[in-house]
Order: sequence, then structure tokens, then C-alpha cells
Amino acid sequence: MAAATPVCENCVKGYRLPGEPTGEMIQVDGMPVYFRSAPADGPTPTGEKKAIVLMFDMFGLPMPNSQIVIDDLTKRLGADGFVPDVFLGSPPIAFEDLKPLLPDEPGHVRTIGEKLSFVWLILKNFRGMYNVMTSQSAIDARTVKFLETLRSRGYTRIGLFGYCFGGSIVYRIASTTDVATSVVIAHAGRLNVKDAANFKAPSSWIIPEDDEGLSDKDRDEIEAALRAKEPGIPTEWVTYPGTTHGFALRPNLGLPKVKEGFEKSLDQITTWFQKTL
Repeated sequence: MAAATPVCENCVKGYRLPGEPTGEMIQVDGMPVYFRSAPADGPTPTGEKKAIVLMFDMFGLPMPNSQIVIDDLTKRLGADGFVPDVFLGSPPIAFEDLKPLLPDEPGHVRTIGEKLSFVWLILKNFRGMYNVMTSQSAIDARTVKFLETLRSRGYTRIGLFGYCFGGSIVYRIASTTDVATSVVIAHAGRLNVKDAANFKAPSSWIIPEDDEGLSDKDRDEIEAALRAKEPGIPTEWVTYPGTTHGFALRPNLGLPKVKEGFEKSLDQITTWFQKTL
């Protein structure tokens, strides 16, 4: 497997999920936020007020997948769902550039045409990607402020989860603050291995079989550091055979193993938050 890079080919490809969002857009501290309240026919809330917060990937809020996923999970968990637009309406990669480029399965050797398509997409979106990559501290601060606002509004238990770029945000926040009660990280991008020693939240990890976003070496070191914190701070790691980076948010549902992995990843998030929120 290649070493981890800021953006891999699978970071900029994938598919739109079927269905339409059923929530609404609101403003929180001047930031656009997709909000889906816990449905009345869902699980009956008990105990403390809970929220689940999804951090999206490079396509941002214009790609409806994150909204469709949060809609589903609010029904499963009986918690209010939020997707903060930390890109403030300017995602680094436009939704119309979402490319269903094969392969979506491990072991494929890229053709010259696939390599050239990837390079062209990076060049086309270079300015936006550069701006995001050089403003991560501001994005992290924006996210923490949003989570603190939720706490000030009575949400005492917050489940934070993210995909790709969003997974990296979750990782950094969980290693520097205790604002999230529990976290789930799905095929994160580049991570600082040393930050794992400071992790403060229970964590569940969704791992593809073939992940260009996070090297095997870094993944193993992070897992070892988090395992050393058990049982006080629990962690779990689940690898999904037949999947690649991006499968848990932009899956090719036409491939049986990818479809199964996507569906089971939603079950994993549900079960984890049921246990830890």
C-alpha cells in the first residue's frame, strides 16, 4: 500500500446515495448547519439530551450523502442530528466533480487514463484544496465552537463522527478536547500518530480493506496507542473486506461487498453510540 497522502484518488470519487434529505438548514453562530430532529416515531429518548454530529468529506454539504446518512441515524438513535458546514459554503471539491471512477474494490492497478483523470481533478480544484489544507486549525476551532454551543443548549452527550477529511477533524478534536462524548472515525485522511497518546474519547474505527488515506503502519501505531488506554477509554476497530477508502459515505451500491460494508458501517455507528452516549 502506498504511504498516506493528504488526498488520495478515492477521496475524490464515489457515488451519490439514493433518497433525499428530510431535514432543514439552520444557522448556528453564523454557520450554516443541516439539522434533522429526532423523529417522533423513533426510539424514545431517555436520560440526558443527546446529539449526533457528522463531519463530511471534501465534497462538503452540497453532496447530499452526509445529510441522508444523518437522517437515517437520527431515526435509529432517537437523537437530534447535525451536519455543520465548516467549509462555509465553499467545499474544496465541487459536488458535480464527484466521479464514479472504477475501481471501488481493492487490488486494482490504475490505468494511465485513471491516473490522468485524477491529476486533472486535483489541478482543477487545487486552490480550494490548498485553502482547506492550510486552514485546518481554523476549521477545527470552528468545529469545537459549534460543539460547545450545542453543550450550552443542553446537549450533554454528543456523538461526533466523520469521514475522510471529516474523520481527520474528529481525530484531532478527540485528541485535544473532551467536548465530544464518543467518536467514530471512518477511513480518515492523514493523521498525526503521536496525537493518539492524548485521545480523550471512546472511539470506533471504520476501516476499508484497502485504504490510501491512512498507511498500514500509521494505523497499527494508532490502534496500539488507543488499545493501551483500555478499559478506561474503550476503542474498537472493524475492517470491511472488499472495500476502499470512501466506501462508508460514497459507496458503489452495485458491488455486493461494498453495499454490505456500507450498511454494516451504519450498524457499527448505531451500536457504538447506543453503548457510549
